[in-house]
Amino acid sequence: MKRTTFKRFLSNYAKDMSHEHSLSLFKNEKYVQNNVRLLTVYSFYVFFNEEVTQTLLNKKDKLPTLFKMYTQLNDKYGNLTYANVDKMVNNLDDFDELSQLYRSYTNLYVKKNDMLKKVYYQKIRKTQEEKQISNYRIYTDLKMNHGNTNDFLKNANFDKLSYKNIKSIYQYVSSFR
Repeated sequence: MKRTTFKRFLSNYAKDMSHEHSLSLFKNEKYVQNNVRLLTVYSFYVFFNEEVTQTLLNKKDKLPTLFKMYTQLNDKYGNLTYANVDKMVNNLDDFDELSQLYRSYTNLYVKKNDMLKKVYYQKIRKTQEEKQISNYRIYTDLKMNHGNTNDFLKNANFDKLSYKNIKSIYQYVSSFR
């Protein structure tokens, strides 16, 4: 399971909120006029997507609502990029639209993923003890990086392995005889 990035989150969220499940500027121009939440989410999607932004700037006369919102976001968050969004959000008010969107992203994807990794870790360690399976056996049989696997199994360092690899370890120890 690939970790969902903030960029993908915005894209999916904007698409889900759109009446036609579309990311088209022209289709969404008419829908954002009556839906403030869609306007906010979709405008951030545009703001963070250079290709879409370029199209918006080239067709600003045909997309006045989105262009106006883009201009406001650009004035407020001018130097914001995907690379520095995490830092920037920490300095924003809790009621800021970007702060709320980013908090939704972390609650829905980041924290959920970490929680699932923790649950699998506990099950793996319990099964590993019951069946007396060594860390060596796990990373050798599964052909995983031994340093990262050991750090995960010994120190509960969840950042070292992907959710997919952790799930593979769980499946392996569960079926071990």
